Amino acid sequence: MHVENVIAGYCISLIFGGIVIQAIIDKRLLKHVGEMARPEELPIRDSLLVITMGAMERFAYTSCILLNEPRWIAVWLGFKVLTRWRYAGTILPDEKVVSPRHKHYLSAALGNVYVIGNLLSVAFGVVGGLVCQRGII
Repeated sequence: MHVENVIAGYCISLIFGGIVIQAIIDKRLLKHVGEMARPEELPIRDSLLVITMGAMERFAYTSCILLNEPRWIAVWLGFKVLTRWRYAGTILPDEKVVSPRHKHYLSAALGNVYVIGNLLSVAFGVVGGLVCQRGII
């Protein structure tokens, strides 16, 4: 394993992955969800917190692949799913939603954005880990 491969892998995972994920999630998907709802209905995202958490996750995913311990990715995702389900029905406050069906639809849309963000994060982490192990693909 070469140091330059490790640096390249983490750069792909953290920097390139962060740029692409933010562009897809914030600029496209959340904007689309926002068009389906009044802006005050959508939860406020703390961008610094979300960006930091995403970078930490991609760092961990890359490290799991680099250390040949991919099962820890599944453990983390399982933990995230369990904690997310607890709040799935409370994403949007009742008083700001037109109808229960509207709330369900928007909550499902935001849940799908959450899943897409996770999949992208895992993908960039795995690619970064493979680059660390094998060099530039």
